[in-house]
Amino acid sequence: MAVEGEQDFPVVDGQELRYGDGVVIGTLTFSPDSAHIAYITTSSDGDRLVLDGVVGDRYDFIAEGPLSFSPDSQSLAFFAMDDNQWFVVLNGEKGEPYDDVIPMSLTFDGPVLYHYLVVKGEALYLVEGALE
Repeated sequence: MAVEGEQDFPVVDGQELRYGDGVVIGTLTFSPDSAHIAYITTSSDGDRLVLDGVVGDRYDFIAEGPLSFSPDSQSLAFFAMDDNQWFVVLNGEKGEPYDDVIPMSLTFDGPVLYHYLVVKGEALYLVEGALE
């Protein structure tokens, strides 16, 4: 990590990866094979995921905490919010909307299986899925 003024940003192989107002604390994550780096950045228009220096889509909010790479480092998942609805973003694709999520619950169970906890109405649900 490097700091300039009040902005912090990662430096990978001598290249500064800057966007927005810097890295959201606690989100800088390396893939299991150390070939990829991801983090959340925030700016006045919302939050974005930065993966290997490529800035992703804008969301109203991205849940803070570690981002979830699959064990083979080929997939990345995180929770985001738009229009007061939470959803998981898996490989850039938005999932089903929920009232709330449990951020630290998002995990992969091997190379293709994943799960997380969500709230819909008054109920807590375990969502399980498999990569295609």
